[in-house]
Amino acid sequence: MSEPEIKFSKEVNEVGEKIEKWNIGLISELIEWIKTRFNIKEQAVIQAANTTQTSEKVEEKTSNVSIKLIDIGSQKVPIYTLIRATHKELKGAEINLMEAKKLTESEGKVIFENIPKAKAEEVKKKLEEVGAKAKIE
Repeated sequence: MSEPEIKFSKEVNEVGEKIEKWNIGLISELIEWIKTRFNIKEQAVIQAANTTQTSEKVEEKTSNVSIKLIDIGSQKVPIYTLIRATHKELKGAEINLMEAKKLTESEGKVIFENIPKAKAEEVKKKLEEVGAKAKIE
């Protein structure tokens, strides 16, 4: 069961999209500006942040899945390349082509574990675009 989607105005979405590109320093500065400008007390900000973090953690735990490679297809190198890039993005560590190949040959062929479902669906789609067959579990 998913939570209802919160609708935001066009203006808020535009500002939000710009803020997503900022580093943590700029975001912290903006928060301080908003608190000062609108006389927001620290406790209210902390309570809202804690509620958001808690719901994100619950969602993260319940929506993480694994990707299992069913069939690698005939063009293996693009699959290995995609696995390498995805591994770097998800885990923050690079692997070489041989390590990517080993993941595709491992027992059970689980190539990624405990990743967000939305990301898993994206990776599955990319794998299928280059000829592989994958399953989300």
